[in-house]
Amino acid sequence: MENQNQASGSGQQTINIQVPSADNIASRRSLIPLLFAAVIIFFFFNFFTVSCGGQKVGSVTGINLVTGTELKDRDMFSGRETKGEKIPSSAWAIIAFGAAIIGLGAFLIKEKREALIGTGAGAIGFGSLLILQFAIKNAIEKKSEGAIQTDFEFAYWGALIAMGVAGFISYLRMQKTHNIVVSVSPPAQGSNSVIDSPVINKTIETTKESNFDLIGWISKYKKMFLGILSLALAIFAIYFFFIKPDPKKDAIKAASSFCKCNEKNNSQIIGLYEKFIEDLKQNKYKSKQDARMKLQALKDSNDIINYNCIIEAEATYKELRSKYLSDPKLLSDFENVFNSNKKDHCIASNENELNTAFTKVENQISLLKDSENQAETHFSDINEFFNAFKEAVKSKDKNRLASFVYFPFDEQGSKMSKEDFMKNFSLADEMIELVINATSLNHYEPNSFSIDGTGMGFSKHGDGYWKWDRIYYGE
Repeated sequence: MENQNQASGSGQQTINIQVPSADNIASRRSLIPLLFAAVIIFFFFNFFTVSCGGQKVGSVTGINLVTGTELKDRDMFSGRETKGEKIPSSAWAIIAFGAAIIGLGAFLIKEKREALIGTGAGAIGFGSLLILQFAIKNAIEKKSEGAIQTDFEFAYWGALIAMGVAGFISYLRMQKTHNIVVSVSPPAQGSNSVIDSPVINKTIETTKESNFDLIGWISKYKKMFLGILSLALAIFAIYFFFIKPDPKKDAIKAASSFCKCNEKNNSQIIGLYEKFIEDLKQNKYKSKQDARMKLQALKDSNDIINYNCIIEAEATYKELRSKYLSDPKLLSDFENVFNSNKKDHCIASNENELNTAFTKVENQISLLKDSENQAETHFSDINEFFNAFKEAVKSKDKNRLASFVYFPFDEQGSKMSKEDFMKNFSLADEMIELVINATSLNHYEPNSFSIDGTGMGFSKHGDGYWKWDRIYYGE
């Protein structure tokens, strides 16, 4: 565009020419919200794919990195989707996504400091996306030891470029317009306009409205700077207190999930005992054996409920533990705190109530007649004996268990009396599990059987009944 003005006094003609410059780019205001909107849209497409041995394992969108997700795996035999690797939310993705929203919002509401806000949002978002890429690559490569590859897709690069361009244009809008002044001397009077060409003297002057005062500019926008600083601190605080992985906090949470199962299981057993005592008072059971078998059946049904709770607690433990697999030190901290809390601080508040209820049940059962004692503990058939013996082991009732023992009992070659047995003998939980889960006996002599892996031996004695008469832990 040209403006021609004739100076009345000097006779000098001045032509002002607006030359294309960075201001022309800065004038494209409508591009900035479009670019920030494009960044937000790109977040809903795949940012990167994960592959192993050249085979694609899964893909992750930008919004997945904001909210956290789980890679789905596929069973090679059934073809069904199964749970895969847990991917937690990324603070850098959250910051970049938030910067795009702030930048878009500033231009949509036509905030008078939109150029400055756009510049800050673009710079923060661009830097966060760059750091995000390096953080993801480093975490995956460190965890998989190079076995897994990550390939960043078009949506990521599109978001990165759009964020950078939006910030750059916003920055240019903060700059001043450059004017170029060209002075042209008119032809002398009486000269031949065709032959004598005019002498053109071009003087280029680049002027600015005023020198840029950095201190004054900062003072002018100090409230906005304080707002941006407060927002950054708030984002950091949210990340530090709510998003940043904390092995101690996660370990306590994992341990508490097991503690809750213990508490819940105790409450259910207490209720079971109370109902059982009411049944005993109503003479629903004729013998100790009848009562104990019914009690064990009730406990078995409750064990299923407790088992499901334990499975859920295991899943919580594995999920929280997976956050620290790439960092041995953090993983060690997690394991130490978890084991300490589960072992030393996982005592259910209703433990004493459970013990009291158990004692009441045992006292009530002891009042029943023991006329069925022969049928209860003396078996001429090994299978009947074995099934009853397993029930005795499962109940952990030493009095009942002793009724299946042939004394003197042989423990590791030492003979044990009934008194010693009642005072000192006990079975480890692992041994109890082996007995309960055993489905068959090993017949190693004409009148002798054993349970594989336990060292327990059973023999048929002179009275024609089977008894538990030996245990060798080394077998």
